[in-house]
Amino acid sequence: MVLQLKCCSVNLLGCQEKIADRCDLKIGLTYYSENRIMNDFLSFRAMISPTLVKIAFWIGTIISFIAGAIALSQMGDGGTGSVVLFLSFFVAYPLGIRVWCELTLIVFQIHSTLVDIRKNTAP
Repeated sequence: MVLQLKCCSVNLLGCQEKIADRCDLKIGLTYYSENRIMNDFLSFRAMISPTLVKIAFWIGTIISFIAGAIALSQMGDGGTGSVVLFLSFFVAYPLGIRVWCELTLIVFQIHSTLVDIRKNTAP
């Protein structure tokens, strides 16, 4: 929670303006320190799962490409089987992994939106 005071004085705690101008002074009731990231992490205010989901997407895509390359190299003569194999490993699997990750991230986006609504709504 941040308390914001509006004043029309010449000098108020280092905020110098003319009397006719508006002077905004923010007094933080929450602390802003270097340890905020760690405190948010330890108190479960910061979510790490969205980052892990994004990492899982890239790992799954790379594994799919490597598995597809290995399968195509061992296939040999080609034909329709190689086209199906190519489409499955290089198109369908990464697309499926992407959809799964997006569906997982939707939950976190909904949470973030609800937190913004709660912060911006007056009690």
